[in-house]
Amino acid sequence: MNIKNIRCAATVSLATAILSLSAVGASAAPVPYAGTGTENTIEYTFSAIETGNIVAYFAGKGGADYTDTVSISVNGVASGVYGLNNQTSVYGDSLNLGFANAGDSVVFTIKVADLRRKFYSDKSQNIDGLNHVYSSAYAGDNLISSGLYVAFEDLKGIYFPQDFNYLDLQLVVTNVRMSEVPVPAAAWLFGTALVGLNGVARRKS
Repeated sequence: MNIKNIRCAATVSLATAILSLSAVGASAAPVPYAGTGTENTIEYTFSAIETGNIVAYFAGKGGADYTDTVSISVNGVASGVYGLNNQTSVYGDSLNLGFANAGDSVVFTIKVADLRRKFYSDKSQNIDGLNHVYSSAYAGDNLISSGLYVAFEDLKGIYFPQDFNYLDLQLVVTNVRMSEVPVPAAAWLFGTALVGLNGVARRKS
C-alpha cells in the first residue's frame, strides 16, 4: 500500500470515528409521557440493580411553575437527601440520592415547596390517590448516563386542576430497575368477559 492509500484509509477511519461520536452526542432526549391530560394508568415498582449508589440526572421541568426537588426512600427508610431543584438545575446536573443494596425497594419522592406537599412513585402513598410518576428506559446521551427516565406530575388532584403532563421534574436515574405493577386479576377477568360478550353479540347479529 502506498503513502497516498494509507492517508486515504486514515482519513476514512477518522471520519468514521467522528461520525460515531456525533451519533452518541446527538442521542434523542428522553421520551416524555404521551397521554397528556389523562392520569398515567401504569403503576411501577422500583428496585436497586446492584449494591451501590443511586444517582439522578436532571432532564427537564417542562413548564412547571412550582419548585420541586427529589429524594428517595430505600426499603421504607428515607435517605434525607433532597435536590435537583427543577427551577435552578440545568440538563445533566447530577445528585447522589443515596446507597442501596441489590434488590432493595426504592420509592421516589417529589417535594413540592409551593404546596408544602410530597408525592411518591408509590401511588398508594399519595394523599390524592393519583399516580404522580411516569417512567421509561433511556439509552443515555453525551451529558446523561443510560438509565431510567422518571418524570413527575406536581399538581395535587383534589384541590388543583390536574394537567397530567408528567413533565414537572424529569430525571434519569442509574442503578434502578423498573417493573410495571400487574393489573389486578379481577380487572383482567372483567375485561376478558367483556371481550367474550362482545364476540357473542357479533355472532348473533
